[in-house]
Amino acid sequence: MPAEHRLIVVGTSAGGITALQHLVGALPKDLPAPVLIVLHVSPLSSSALPEILARAGMLAAMHPGHGERIETGKIYVAPPNCHMTVADSEVCLVFGPRENGHRPAIDPLFRSAAVAYGARVIGVVLTGTRDDGTSGLLAVKERGGTAVVQDPADAEFPDMPRNALAHVAADHVVPLDRLPGLLVSLCRSPATAKHGSEGITVSEPAPKPVFTCPECGGAVWESQEGSLLRFRCMVGHTLSLESMARAQGEDTEVALWAAVRSLKQNAHMLRRLASDFERRGDSRVTRSYRDRAGERDRHADVLEQLITTLRPEG
Repeated sequence: MPAEHRLIVVGTSAGGITALQHLVGALPKDLPAPVLIVLHVSPLSSSALPEILARAGMLAAMHPGHGERIETGKIYVAPPNCHMTVADSEVCLVFGPRENGHRPAIDPLFRSAAVAYGARVIGVVLTGTRDDGTSGLLAVKERGGTAVVQDPADAEFPDMPRNALAHVAADHVVPLDRLPGLLVSLCRSPATAKHGSEGITVSEPAPKPVFTCPECGGAVWESQEGSLLRFRCMVGHTLSLESMARAQGEDTEVALWAAVRSLKQNAHMLRRLASDFERRGDSRVTRSYRDRAGERDRHADVLEQLITTLRPEG
């Protein structure tokens, strides 16, 4: 890709297919930049997004192969279950640790683009839930690139744009219908490094891990990127504060249901023991086992009632 050309990276989640169709449908065939897109998708299913976007507009769209050369006027969509990053004008597909619970995740693409292309990068965060893309957009901004965020009031799911704006001083906040024209205008103007292009400032990990990784159970260290707090384990699983809280909430529910199951199984086993001793004619031991079984059932009922009163995640 010519050194003077821009690179557009786009991240989206819930509501993203419709938003991307609208965006791509209004981009010109001679767009002087490639477009790299991450949409959160299930790792277990195939993705028809390249075909959908190719039909929506005039640009060719594809799932790239590892090492594929990046060309202007083309759309590259992250395939399921792989992070898509860039280096030396090539696409890199990595089966790396999940970030914010996702693979592909938005942050790895944005970070790699910021390092490889600096001020030429245009980072775009669209509709979605939670906050994947915030750290990556911060990296784009810190390397002198341009940060663009869909107006939360215009987004079908405003959390992702809203979280990005809470931590990144975006250069442009626009509704979806103004976004294609803005991108074309930015691509046709020279990239100028802005304040912060000297590099990303990230604090050293805290000396003592406080939490465990919800993905692998390993120790987790905290790091601060501007106003954004992130957690990273030794393996490389990375989560934002919101994603960590959400994952812990899910782990808590799983643990509570496991406790309910264990109590009920134990009650069942104690009743079998009670029946066995009843056949032997030992009424004292029979009563003891039945009392203990009833106690386990009561504890299980209390836990089950507690779980049903927990506020659902999301």
